[in-house]
Amino acid sequence: MASLPSSKRVKLDPSASDKVKEVFNNINARRIGILNALMKDLEVVYNECDPVKESLCLFGLTNTTWVVKAFDWESPLSIPEPKLGILEPKPISGINFLRNKMTKEAWASSVAVHSDG
Repeated sequence: MASLPSSKRVKLDPSASDKVKEVFNNINARRIGILNALMKDLEVVYNECDPVKESLCLFGLTNTTWVVKAFDWESPLSIPEPKLGILEPKPISGINFLRNKMTKEAWASSVAVHSDG
């Protein structure tokens, strides 16, 4: 693969590289949180997703943990707005409603497919 001559290369501000790393680390940690929820803590997640509760979401957190809670549509996510044109995916709401209508394994697969991890 041919490289561009140095006169045609885009020079990035060093802080942009740091921002890319920050966004990558944030997304990676949240993904690990969702994997931990669905692989290590499935029984706990399953029990927290009571179908009689309001519409719940599974969130992977930046410290690689997870939480099941209602999505607050009024307040933005706690992630700083990236300046790289990357939008934070919105979580799928209502993971608790189908919990008792399918096997635990099928439910976990559905949650995994609809998660942002």
